[in-house]
Amino acid sequence: MTVIYVLLIFIFVTSVFLAIYGSRDNSSYDEDAVIVLGYGVKGQKIPAMLKNRLDKAIEYHAENPDAIIIVSGGRGNETKPSEASVMEEYLLSKSVPSDKIIKEEKSRTTVENFKFSADLLREKFGMVYSAVIITNVFHIYRSEKYAKAAGMSIKHIGAETVRHDIPWIYIREVAMLVQMIFIKGRKFR
Repeated sequence: MTVIYVLLIFIFVTSVFLAIYGSRDNSSYDEDAVIVLGYGVKGQKIPAMLKNRLDKAIEYHAENPDAIIIVSGGRGNETKPSEASVMEEYLLSKSVPSDKIIKEEKSRTTVENFKFSADLLREKFGMVYSAVIITNVFHIYRSEKYAKAAGMSIKHIGAETVRHDIPWIYIREVAMLVQMIFIKGRKFR
């Protein structure tokens, strides 16, 4: 029984850390690029978590219209659009110009989001650029670690987490964080 209490306390404390860390935005709103991480889509339907990310990107675009926006997410096929395609359509419907949006459609994981987005940024800007990620608050800490592993120096803006998803999403994120910490030698390139 003690093990269960220790585990619950660990999950709670780690979740509080992730929530506080992710809600402290550090963007200067003058970055060259924004990377918006995908979140599972079903057809053309945008889940609330992804909508929150995209709405933050729209707010950012209003502050810094010169930045490009990379919408990062694959998982599409011949019959289903990629996360990036659905994200692009949403941004276009909210008057973000198409020349400011770049789709990254190959990624299937957060690690790949950063690997492929870093490649696109180096292609566009060379080795010197500034970028900010937008994802939900719970996901910021781990995302920053993956971005650094992909060779990126990055800032962050946290989007709201849907309230009814908070318990399970934080349990999942703590598990993913533990997995990230204990898997040695993960390849990013």
